[in-house]
Amino acid sequence: MKKVLIVCILLILISCNQNNSTKNTDLKATDEVVEAHGILMNADTIRPAKVISAGIPQTIKANDPKVIPLKPNQGEAGGITLMQNYTTDNGLALDAITFGHKSAMCDKTGSLWFGTNGGGVSRYDGKSFTNFTTAQGLANNVVLSITEDKTGNLWFGTNGGGVSRYDGKSFANFTTAQGLANNVVYSITEDKTGNLWFGTNGGGVSSYDGSRTNHPCNKNKCKHDLRIQQDLKEHNNELAKSFTNFTTAQGLANN
Repeated sequence: MKKVLIVCILLILISCNQNNSTKNTDLKATDEVVEAHGILMNADTIRPAKVISAGIPQTIKANDPKVIPLKPNQGEAGGITLMQNYTTDNGLALDAITFGHKSAMCDKTGSLWFGTNGGGVSRYDGKSFTNFTTAQGLANNVVLSITEDKTGNLWFGTNGGGVSRYDGKSFANFTTAQGLANNVVYSITEDKTGNLWFGTNGGGVSSYDGSRTNHPCNKNKCKHDLRIQQDLKEHNNELAKSFTNFTTAQGLANN
């Protein structure tokens, strides 16, 4: 009886080992499942964002840009091609278009804007190219990002010159001297409240508190206060503006 019992126990152990081996094989054959854990920044470890009053931007009246009428673009055999290619021969400022976030865009009027890698920015209206460089007031000739705000101003993020705002007549340039986090601006966007956000190269992200039309003094509420009107005139209508900069110190994942 003892021998029979020992044999039975051995058979049971062998069977269990085989089952475990099968289960382990099945687990190895399945996809690896890893539980995701985010990093929660505790309130007591987050420092307040740095708020800097926006200084007076450098405003430059745009000189007459170079306008080049578009030449007909024909195919090799003289026929019209379906794919139209535009280069400096057709009036584009430079053949190298930058590859930043929204380095090319269509504005509200239907014109196309192209940021170039050293030639400034080109506007194409369907008939001709108009080119803007530092000669017209652009902060830098390498344009990495372009956006249009709700009031129709165009913003150009540049590679080292900060950001330029173009209102159709003049350029206003913002750099670290005015509170921008970094002078290399890869991306620009506008939120629902009119604040502009600038993603920079190493300085984190900057928030600029909206268009100047949001200021109550621009809605004729201060027209009788000559002091405020004088301040608006002297400060290029940039009264009560500021940059708020967020970095890893405030919980941003990377600067």
